Amino acid sequence: GVEIAQNMLELKDGEWEGGTVSPRVTGMVGSPTVSRSSRDYLSFFINRRWVSSRLLAWAVEEAYHGLLMTGKHPVAVINISLPTSELDVNIHPTKSEVKFQNERRVFVAVQKAVRQALVEQMPVPRIEEVATAYASPARREQALWTPAVDRSQLTGLPEVPQTLMASLPVLRVLGQL
Repeated sequence: GVEIAQNMLELKDGEWEGGTVSPRVTGMVGSPTVSRSSRDYLSFFINRRWVSSRLLAWAVEEAYHGLLMTGKHPVAVINISLPTSELDVNIHPTKSEVKFQNERRVFVAVQKAVRQALVEQMPVPRIEEVATAYASPARREQALWTPAVDRSQLTGLPEVPQTLMASLPVLRVLGQL
């Protein structure tokens, strides 16, 4: 209950195909840290009426592709607003299943809305640098012998750094997504 509520992300309605906002997708989806072993936590509403739709479940699952472990499913509550002329509710006697006039457009709208919410609102893990990698030695080591020729007088030889470690850049972990 509380864990799921704290990790829900809001779907922000946007423009999808050429500036149109139909279908309009709103609701909440869980961050990838909150997942379940069944699809029972996916709830879909069309014009605020609960429906069962394999197409919508697949669109949400595809939006989470690569973010969840195998066998895990997202948590989502999604409402899709459509003109009634674009859907058929006479598929099931209880009207719990619907058929869309343009299934591809609905699929893409749901998938994009969910993916956009995940990318924009999901917190990025913070990585703090513990120690500086490849730091130069604190003390300077004395050579066992000193060369007979002063190195500054040699013009033909390129300058070689004291240590290889001092010349390497600090490696940092980059975020992914």
